[in-house]
Amino acid sequence: MFKNLFLIFFIIIVFFLGDRIFTSFGIYLTKYSSLPEAKLYNGSLESSIIIIGNSRAYRHFYEDDWSKVLNKSVKNISKPGAPLVHLETFLNDYSKIYKYPEKIIIELDCLLTDTDIISSYKFMTHLSKNYSSTLKRFDVMGFYFSKFFNLYKLNSNIYLNMIHKIFKEYEQPKLYGEIDESQISNFKNAKKETRFISKSFNLQSLLSIMRNFEGKSDLILVISPFHPQVIKKYEKDIEKWIIDIKNKTDEKIPIFDYSKTITENVFFNDLYHLNNNGVIEMNKILIDDLFFEKI
Repeated sequence: MFKNLFLIFFIIIVFFLGDRIFTSFGIYLTKYSSLPEAKLYNGSLESSIIIIGNSRAYRHFYEDDWSKVLNKSVKNISKPGAPLVHLETFLNDYSKIYKYPEKIIIELDCLLTDTDIISSYKFMTHLSKNYSSTLKRFDVMGFYFSKFFNLYKLNSNIYLNMIHKIFKEYEQPKLYGEIDESQISNFKNAKKETRFISKSFNLQSLLSIMRNFEGKSDLILVISPFHPQVIKKYEKDIEKWIIDIKNKTDEKIPIFDYSKTITENVFFNDLYHLNNNGVIEMNKILIDDLFFEKI
């Protein structure tokens, strides 16, 4: 009986030791990754300008293009599916690891994004106390289960992509497709959904960023182009959405609204994302509008 109890106890100890050791090694490997989130925490992401947002910022604002125009270092730490409350954690950590950036560009569609992605970043709790709080707030079961079983934190496509970018240098991806008539037709015939209402936790994050970075970094709010069919279906909703943001922020920060500036199908990959030619066209519009001088 004693031997059986000892064996069970020994197996449990070995399990937990192995769990902690392998997780620590897995997290250690991230310091060699070229993914922006990894570079943020390994000390190699310092930049004059930081861009944040969801897939629309990720796909529309090429950091290399902006760096050339502004003649300054620009880093885009946006992520598809990222809500502002997720990105706020990165901004707060950035200011502690480096210094406050000169400017922070926020593509406002991330105010509309839900928190699904946060669970996939549970491995970040090893790198950021701030992210531990964020995970606990939005995925309390995942937070406590990953504390018990550390390897669970590495069960994430985002973590695997971070490891992949140890061996393949990260490049901001570009879209080369072109929207087709079937996509447009399906959208036109689909029932109108509620889309342009900011999530309360994202609005809270925007106000928090304003307070924390006031007098330290210039905040620039941008809305990048939507396909004209999106504008046609949601124009009044978008106008109300923008007014709501202005009211919540007391209009302290100007909003650069380019949502209606591109109208040709050839420039869109889908209804909400420009393709590479669309990004080139948008950059021309930004330059002609003196956007880069204004910010």
